[in-house]
Amino acid sequence: MVNYQYRDNKTDEYDSNWLTIGIKLKGFKREWITSDPSLLTWELKSLADWLQNILTGDTEEKEIEFIEPNLKFELIDNADDTFTVRTHLTLESKPSWYTEDETFSFDLIVDRGQLKHSIERLKNELINFPGRAGVKLN
Repeated sequence: MVNYQYRDNKTDEYDSNWLTIGIKLKGFKREWITSDPSLLTWELKSLADWLQNILTGDTEEKEIEFIEPNLKFELIDNADDTFTVRTHLTLESKPSWYTEDETFSFDLIVDRGQLKHSIERLKNELINFPGRAGVKLN
């Protein structure tokens, strides 16, 4: 996370809950760093919940997408305590150097510990950036 898009707006249900998301990619043709308002606070909560449900096997939902189409995540495989999650980046979140398609996609292969760590990081972000304007994220 970087910050609320509209830091001073605490009364509008949508505008006060937009989060500017930071993305840093390494290991491809070159490094890519960007930030863009891509998720609402409750979408960040939904992402943390989706990953938690993947970890516990409590979901049949294989993908999660959001109001802004910049980010999308898809569970590709779950075998031997290893999870393959495909990340899709479009629009402002897609690397500027990637011109082959509208969507830049790559697979993340993580184990249970790495997935737990990612979930905890997202939950900490929710503490730092709670829902505003009466939005409850419980």
